[in-house]
Formats: sequence, structure tokens, C-alpha cells
Amino acid sequence: MSDEQLKLAAAIFADLPDHRHHRGLNHSLVNIVVMALCAVMSGADTFPEIQTFVQSKREWFRRFLTFRRVPDHETFRRVLSKLDPIAFQSSALDWVKQAVGGKLEGDILSIDGKRLRGTSAHEV
Repeated sequence: MSDEQLKLAAAIFADLPDHRHHRGLNHSLVNIVVMALCAVMSGADTFPEIQTFVQSKREWFRRFLTFRRVPDHETFRRVLSKLDPIAFQSSALDWVKQAVGGKLEGDILSIDGKRLRGTSAHEV
């Protein structure tokens, strides 16, 4: 994934509604969502794995996100569990459409983590 595609993701996911109380927030919603999205697309399956991935790529993330420290796995769990699924789906589809440079109407885009990691029982 290119830096431009990730900057685009940050811009699109910035419009997600954030239902958290804003007092005392340490991490922006867009940072948490983009970090988690990248981690999951890279094979992370659990919240601790998301945190470990982000920690290992901290400097890379700083090229397009602004943050002081990496959220812990409980923060990822808590925040992502409260996301509006309809708003997230809409933003994710917008991002995919723009990132691939066109409309996906009528096309099928299959994303299967097992196939991406080569653990699928089916031949590609």
C-alpha cells in the first residue's frame, strides 16, 4: 500500500462519527482506525497483534499520522467495538473505490485474509 493510499484512508476515515467523550482522549479515532486497518490487512488477527504491528511500524505510521504514542490493545478493542458499522462500511467502500482509481460497481472485490497469507485450503 502506498503512502498516498494511506493518506487517502486517513482523510476519508476522519469523517467517521466519534461517540467517545472527548475529555481525556489520548488517541484520535482516525489514527486508531487506520492503524488497525493496516495491521489487519497485514495479518493481525487479535488486538494484541494489532498493537504489536503498530509498534513495529511506528516510524512508518508517522509519515502520514500524527500521534505521541501507540494505543494499547485495550484501546484498540474498546474504540473499535464502538464504531458505527454502517458509517465504517461506507467509509471503507469509499476508500477502496478511490484507492483503486475507479468505481467497483458490478465488480467483485474479494478480500480473504487466509488467501492473502497463503493458509487457504483452496487453490487460487
